[in-house]
Amino acid sequence: MSDMLATDLETGDASFAFKGPRSGIWHEKGQQCADDADVATMAQQAYWNFRIMANKMRYNNGAGSANAATVEGYKVLFHSITKKQIGVVGEGFNVAQPEASQDLVERLVQVLDGNIDTMGVTHDGAGLFAGIIVGESIRICGTDIIRPRAMFHTKNDGTARSRVKFVVTRPVCNNTVQAALGEGKHAGDMVVSHRSVFDPVRIASEMALQVAEWQATAEKFRMLSQTPVSMPTAQELVYNVFNSRRVDPTAESKRDIRNSAGYIKVLGLFAGAGRGATLPGVKGTAWGLFNGFTEYLEHHATAKTLSHRFDSNLDGTAAEIKDDAFRALMSVALTA
Repeated sequence: MSDMLATDLETGDASFAFKGPRSGIWHEKGQQCADDADVATMAQQAYWNFRIMANKMRYNNGAGSANAATVEGYKVLFHSITKKQIGVVGEGFNVAQPEASQDLVERLVQVLDGNIDTMGVTHDGAGLFAGIIVGESIRICGTDIIRPRAMFHTKNDGTARSRVKFVVTRPVCNNTVQAALGEGKHAGDMVVSHRSVFDPVRIASEMALQVAEWQATAEKFRMLSQTPVSMPTAQELVYNVFNSRRVDPTAESKRDIRNSAGYIKVLGLFAGAGRGATLPGVKGTAWGLFNGFTEYLEHHATAKTLSHRFDSNLDGTAAEIKDDAFRALMSVALTA
């Protein structure tokens, strides 16, 4: 393994460890691990071997460095090895330390009877994530399968809470597919505020109770694969999903959504350019259009860095668009 503290995935702000072929990772970068590597080994390869340290927040009040004033109620978090700043947070902010996060991942592997397959660090140490394969692959249609997974993600800079959520990966295109288990934006997720204590035992136990409910989601994907979608319908749906994200969707825009890169790319992927788009049960179906959205958001949409792309797809704008698209397509399937 390199002596670098983080692999240079894109800008040097992220590190990543994974199992399986490099082609099975959507960015195809990072440290490749043996198939039998345990969580501890993966954590070492992903550079989780640090602590998040805290100092009082100070500023120069003009009286010299020896008399620097302290900002009450705030603290500065930083990486114990690189010393890079992670964030400025309130005194009541509870850090999800790499050691405690690793404990949670090990417990999730145990209670979910899973297999760790990805771990990483984003934003110079602020973000931690891990992926666990849960159960066997599920066939949706023909040769198209999905692989059930649990994802852990936390941001220790105050921009996101700690979360464990169920997702699936679709090997044919290396996409992460998300779908809500019930009503509400975060149905099926376990979300922990940094204002509360990070308790690995409680989080793992609650996630174990959701496995059976989540596995039923595969039936929703099969329903999408059995729902034909014409190009005019696809055009209308893609327009509505992207247009709904405007501050005022009813207002006249200087630029028509139909001329945007996202609208054009999603429809192109649906029409046959997408990975696996011509498979039976995918071509011309709601399942195919949904995967047009996921492939665009993970492989083609612009992102400042790999860290930002990952955040967006797991718990940000891209994840919200996936949820919106899924709900819209399920509405089509249920009324077909």
